[in-house]
Amino acid sequence: MTSVAFLNVCSLRRKVAEIEDFISTRGVHILGVAETWLSADVTDREVNIPHFSVFRKDREGRQGGGVAFYCHTSLQVRRRRDLECELEMLWLEILAPGRPGNETVLLGCCYRPPSESAGYWDGLESNLETACSGPQTTTVLVGDFNVNFNDAHAVTPLHHVLNQFNLRNHVTSPTRVTSSTATLLDLFLSTTPIQGVCETIHLDISDHSAILARLPISASHHLKGQHLRKTRCLHKVDWNMFTCDLEKTLTTCDSVCVDVLASSLTAGIQTTQDKHAPLRERRRKSRRPCPWITDELVASVRERNRAHRLWLRDKTDQNLQEAHRSARSKARKLDRSLRNLYFTKRCDTSDQRQLWAVMNDVTGRQKTRKEPEAPLESLSKLFGDIVHDPMRPPELHIPHGPASASSFSTFQPEFADDIILDYSDSDLDTVCKTLTTAVTRLSDWLSEIGLLLNTGKTQVMVIQPRGLTGDIPVVKCKDQALTVTSTAKYLGVTIDDQLSWQPHVSSVVQKASVAISQLWRHGRSLPIRARRLWYIGIVQARLTYASNAFFPSLTQQLQSRLIKSSKSGIRAIFRLSSRASTAPLLVRLSIRSLTHIFNYKVLFFVFRCLHDLASPLFCTYFQLMANTGQASRDDRRITRGQEQRLLQVPFLPGPSGRQSLTFVGSTLWNSLPSDIRLHSAAVAFKLALNRINNL
Repeated sequence: MTSVAFLNVCSLRRKVAEIEDFISTRGVHILGVAETWLSADVTDREVNIPHFSVFRKDREGRQGGGVAFYCHTSLQVRRRRDLECELEMLWLEILAPGRPGNETVLLGCCYRPPSESAGYWDGLESNLETACSGPQTTTVLVGDFNVNFNDAHAVTPLHHVLNQFNLRNHVTSPTRVTSSTATLLDLFLSTTPIQGVCETIHLDISDHSAILARLPISASHHLKGQHLRKTRCLHKVDWNMFTCDLEKTLTTCDSVCVDVLASSLTAGIQTTQDKHAPLRERRRKSRRPCPWITDELVASVRERNRAHRLWLRDKTDQNLQEAHRSARSKARKLDRSLRNLYFTKRCDTSDQRQLWAVMNDVTGRQKTRKEPEAPLESLSKLFGDIVHDPMRPPELHIPHGPASASSFSTFQPEFADDIILDYSDSDLDTVCKTLTTAVTRLSDWLSEIGLLLNTGKTQVMVIQPRGLTGDIPVVKCKDQALTVTSTAKYLGVTIDDQLSWQPHVSSVVQKASVAISQLWRHGRSLPIRARRLWYIGIVQARLTYASNAFFPSLTQQLQSRLIKSSKSGIRAIFRLSSRASTAPLLVRLSIRSLTHIFNYKVLFFVFRCLHDLASPLFCTYFQLMANTGQASRDDRRITRGQEQRLLQVPFLPGPSGRQSLTFVGSTLWNSLPSDIRLHSAAVAFKLALNRINNL
């Protein structure tokens, strides 16, 4: 049998430990959760439970809400995204290997916000019509519908939907009990009977009770990481009845033989124990290591649980309720302080590798590495044979046009797997015809060396001056039209057909916001030194990656978005409000501003171009001032501009011209002190730039 539970948790991320304890104590295989309150910046690892897979559907556009499933890895589960709609509903398909024909069970988790309109029931009916029409023999739906099922008038629309699809509710006890109300909001619905009864379990996790039922689904193998343990539930024993039955058992034992008397007494006591406190098998999971747990914390948790049990007996007693709240608050604060102290001590190291390991452990950040399906030796031999094949064509000649003689170059077999063909011309038809010829030749050449051009992933982007409209001619590869796209991602940079860089800035800011939110959530467990490293290594690195390609061309609005995101990261280090000034914080952390870093990267790029350290493609981007003095056969007069290595600032009319890399780089270079411009070594030039406070 498979145990399926549901709980409205009211914020999942803060209660993972309590949920793990509930799962291990009750032997739950599948847990549906409502009101997870998760968002895209919360990773799966932050809410992960060992030996369980997590499936999430977060609420989009608003806070709160959200549903999720925890499924044990011994179950064969598949998410049914084709059944999901705009409702907060998550569907899973579970294979039941213990049933004939490998039948499947469709399991759904639903949450209905209390403010939903009456049209919600129409959407639920439409979704259930699609779900229940599948080949599965059993459909199960758990969730919080936020209507009192005991109120016949309130649940009339819900009753209509359930009766239409033969869904029966198995929960009979109230699932949300307060000092003044007792309502049945959480339901366990199924099209077939369940094993036994559906339990209502009161927990100290949320103001909702958990519901637990058993379905006829067998696991594919034994539950990993768990062991069975037989225990007796002694706190529910009626000790007066137990004493009475035990006295009767002892008085019936009458024998002269000591061995017979001992056996009779042992059997009688065992029978009495089994009657009042029978042995039950419980699965105990191997706990995750929590080294910060102390005896004081264990005592505090026990006091919290004791206060909770006392309050459950009489929920009208305000003193018991206040005692429970006080004990719960004390346990939480102690757990957080001990956890923070533990990770702070682990961060007391000079090894940055160990420091990153601690930060990844705190934040749940991990890098997944996908191993190749084929052995590395086979791949090496395959590509080695292709590279050294004497019969393959040594090079590929692709035509170039009059507008740019270096638009297409000669391909060497040593590409990369990502190839970009660019071409420019004033006539759009000429551009598309030339690209068609180039792509066709490239495809033929790849075929000759044993490779295949994936036309499904090959895209065409046409960059035109703003304001030009019209149909774009088709670019083909062997009579197959290639897809025209407005954005393309290349080496981590998103390029759009208007060269506005707005999609790239939005993507970068979103990624940085995820790292900043993690810093806010877990910053208490890390010292300032570790938070600074997190900001530089993740937030700042994401904001400044490939900045030479896009930053000079950004509008003031897009630049301010990047700078604002950077300032949010600085404030997150010290956990300050959005109104706090970041200038003194930068000095305290010895971190440069984002504008300084961008200008630093541009200036070093100019230095590399002037000293032939950059790619030959950029050799003509920056030119030194020409010699305007009078010349003779023997000597040549050198102007002040040449002597100080000043650059020619190109005349580029319009705002777009002043946003080009050539204009920005030349202007910044000429603003440097002359002694810095005269440096010829890269290391000395970098050190000189670092001594400048603001670029």
